[in-house]
Amino acid sequence: MTLQRCSDDLIDDVAFCLFSKWKDYIKQHFGVKSFSQFKRFLHETYLRGGIYPIFFVLALHGQLVGFISIDAKDHKDYPSISPWLNHIYVVEEFRGKGYSRLLISHAFEYLKKNHFDEIHLCCEKHVLDFYQKTGWHVVEETDDDMYIMKYICQ
Repeated sequence: MTLQRCSDDLIDDVAFCLFSKWKDYIKQHFGVKSFSQFKRFLHETYLRGGIYPIFFVLALHGQLVGFISIDAKDHKDYPSISPWLNHIYVVEEFRGKGYSRLLISHAFEYLKKNHFDEIHLCCEKHVLDFYQKTGWHVVEETDDDMYIMKYICQ
């Protein structure tokens, strides 16, 4: 099992998972019309280096297990908050084995190493309990029934 910064060989798998699950949201919020445009967007945005935006991928023998990203922004109503934890995803056959927690923990360590004190995320109500059990705190409920949460990196 490897957990590392996303490389060119797995970014297409990440794009496929995201686009398959959230195609309408992606088209609306990223301004892309097709899967190929979205792949190009991910290549140009997440593979350029720097502290963030960044994807971390978990793979087993070259097969994608899951991924997570750290981005400069997420929710349109909170443009001054940064960074954000985004795109937490584990492939269905690998769910229930603690890989989400492993990905989140890795992101926290990365943030601490790069001197960030806190990170935010935006989530739906059905996953609140999961995040609260891992140390996240609700900052606000938004008008669109989402929750803004914060984690203090210690």
